[in-house]
Amino acid sequence: MLSRLTARHSSLSQFTTVSNCATHPQHDGNVRIIHGARRKLTGSRLKPKPSTEVLRSPTALSHENRFAEGRKNEYGSSYVELTYVRNSDCAQDRPVKSLQDVKDDMARSASLTLREVSNLYPPLLEDAEHAANTLQLNPKFDGTTHDIPSRYLEDLPLDTLHRHFFAPVRHLVNGRAKVWRPYLFSLSLQALGADPDMFRPLMGGIELIHTGSLIVDDIQDGTSIRRGVPAVHTQWGIPTAINAGAAAYFAFHTAVQSIPGLTPEKMLGLMHIYFEMMRLGHIGQALDIAGQQRSLLSDIVAGRAGPDALEKSILAIHRLKTGVFSSHVAKMAALLANASAAQTQALADHWECVGIAHQILDDVEDIRRALPSQENQEQDDRARAVKRHSSDIQAGKINIPLARAGSLMPLSEAQWVWETVLNRPEDGTAIQRVFDLLESYEVIDGCISDARAMVRESWRHLDYYLPDSQAKDDLYALSWYMAEYKHV
Repeated sequence: MLSRLTARHSSLSQFTTVSNCATHPQHDGNVRIIHGARRKLTGSRLKPKPSTEVLRSPTALSHENRFAEGRKNEYGSSYVELTYVRNSDCAQDRPVKSLQDVKDDMARSASLTLREVSNLYPPLLEDAEHAANTLQLNPKFDGTTHDIPSRYLEDLPLDTLHRHFFAPVRHLVNGRAKVWRPYLFSLSLQALGADPDMFRPLMGGIELIHTGSLIVDDIQDGTSIRRGVPAVHTQWGIPTAINAGAAAYFAFHTAVQSIPGLTPEKMLGLMHIYFEMMRLGHIGQALDIAGQQRSLLSDIVAGRAGPDALEKSILAIHRLKTGVFSSHVAKMAALLANASAAQTQALADHWECVGIAHQILDDVEDIRRALPSQENQEQDDRARAVKRHSSDIQAGKINIPLARAGSLMPLSEAQWVWETVLNRPEDGTAIQRVFDLLESYEVIDGCISDARAMVRESWRHLDYYLPDSQAKDDLYALSWYMAEYKHV
């Protein structure tokens, strides 16, 4: 099922062996870098340690060997890094991109984003004028609104307003957030030749949209911890959390208004993308809340639906809730950078795939982290371990690996898996049997490989439409990080 998601892009690029390309001289040593496939390397330029695998970045062939993905296993430990492959005859000399480099770049972007968040959601409200300016209630387009600050804010208790409107959102923003969507926005602007500094307020607005959705999601899902801190509704109560989470959605419009020189056409275009994104996201959330997994299960067992019906349904929700957000952030960048229609579509398609893949790998991680870490654990210990940690199964929720059982297992075994999960089992032994079945039919590994293949295929299509640059390299590195660097 997952492999079909990128079929429309599969004919747009072919696997290419670098050493067979006449315009790209051979590497010294025994290095062979295959476009889209892993190979053992022993060349002197990479100086790999034992058991090193390297996969080069699928960037344009005009500078084929810019950097490469590497996996290393040594001394019983493992880690992942991006390894630079320098060939002065066919590649521009750009900086090494290691895994730590990607993390550092994301951290710098997060710092900039949180600064913009603080402009939109300040640590305190100094006075009514400051509150009006923060909320963009001061007049900009129509002089008749000059009395809004005094009428709406002057006599209000600003400390109470801050405590119940701004503080709940700031509480969650200050948690352990990846803040990757604003980074995606900034890199997309750069890759398309635009200056991201001009549009930095939107980075804060984008992050606040996501934060607001998390606040509301936690209420709907009954989640008590988010980003390493107590969920907002557990600290401020459900009514305040609902209001604060929903209000955070409107910070994006405040950010748009704060950009100097933004034309009415660009503003209208941004808001059109924004509202489409919000509508689709709420549709996805409605379907997620509704569930309907039991009725689908009945249809599959009765033969009224195919064995992959559950998987298709969950993928549709992942697309609406996660894929749409990242794809529409990319569309915003494309609009501001005056990208062509083809560039915009390719960029949006790729980041939709990255968003879906990231969510699939989150589903996988939910299961994998529940597996016992020691192979020689006693059965009772293993059962207790999975009972503690499987959040989706504890919630009676079928995720992608569980849904995919319908396509890879005999229907009777898949039905047992689904019914066991939907009944929210408390028996750790039963949960362990679910995991054992998934592993025995290679369901989890298949989800991982297909999700990552989805991202690679969509990048090959996008690669054609982006000019070569460091920003393009960084955009690919972020894609790789989101789809590859998961503890699964």
